[in-house]
Amino acid sequence: MLFSTFITLTLFSSSLASPTITSITQRSNVGCTIATQLSLPPNPANAATPLSAPATPATAVFLGVGFQNYTCSSAGTFTSAGALANLFDISCLSSNTRVFNAIQDVAFTQFTSSSSSLSTFTPSVTGSYGYSAPLTLVGHHFFQPTATGGLAPVWDLRPFLNNPDAFVVGARVGDIPSPDGAGASENVDWLQLSGVQGGFADLVYRTQTRGGVAPASCTPGATAQVKYTAKYWFYDGLTV
Repeated sequence: MLFSTFITLTLFSSSLASPTITSITQRSNVGCTIATQLSLPPNPANAATPLSAPATPATAVFLGVGFQNYTCSSAGTFTSAGALANLFDISCLSSNTRVFNAIQDVAFTQFTSSSSSLSTFTPSVTGSYGYSAPLTLVGHHFFQPTATGGLAPVWDLRPFLNNPDAFVVGARVGDIPSPDGAGASENVDWLQLSGVQGGFADLVYRTQTRGGVAPASCTPGATAQVKYTAKYWFYDGLTV
């Protein structure tokens, strides 16, 4: 069942890999039933270790729009420092195949050509797709420190759903290079992750990535934020 609220969200500002978004006011449309049983895009034929197929239909599909973060090592190469992205509900677009299949490309073109900050940028679909509407912000994706000194990905909907279980912390279980288009080497990997904390999902996939790859070389100590978009698929968790 679809429900709507107007909310103001304030998040903390911290390190490079943490949210820096403050005082966002958005119309929160969550709870959209996925109109058709969506299937993950197939593994590319040359994938050395294909991602495992989910056993159940997706409970939600979101578009991530944001930055892949990097720090430059003493060797002069970038290493991942997590990511920061806004999550937009595209579950409701599943009945419009043309829009759903293209949304990561549309959003990437808009985001890379926009001078707006991440906190004020909202992707929209124009009338050329037979559909015209801004997308709805429903959550945030960021990384948090782990007990072992690493970083763990988080997808957080708690401020929007007012539900303490509406988040998931993931652990990577598989990845494959992006197979998409001539610029595939410029797109971050597709991922499969298990949910290790939170109630929003037991299984998460990142697919149809656009952008996000760091430059090949850098000055030690430098940092970089590289714009990207991706689809995030959630399984076996809360139905919002």
